Amino acid sequence: RSVENISVLREAIDGKKRVLLQSYRSSNSQTITDREIEPFHFLPDYEAVWGFDPEKKQNKQFKISRMGTVPLPY
Repeated sequence: RSVENISVLREAIDGKKRVLLQSYRSSNSQTITDREIEPFHFLPDYEAVWGFDPEKKQNKQFKISRMGTVPLPY
């Protein structure tokens, strides 16, 4: 699944589009929620992606391994 998610995130970065991280597991709050982000940069090893979180109005790292499904960007 992570290969597909990376591909979708790459498409979103290239097209400057938002994506929905379905069933994202947060290490801070220990919750699983859907998160909407605007991805803009991968870490060199593709372990995580930098994205703007419009809900919190800040840039954050999102680990690929904590993502459920990432549908096509919108």
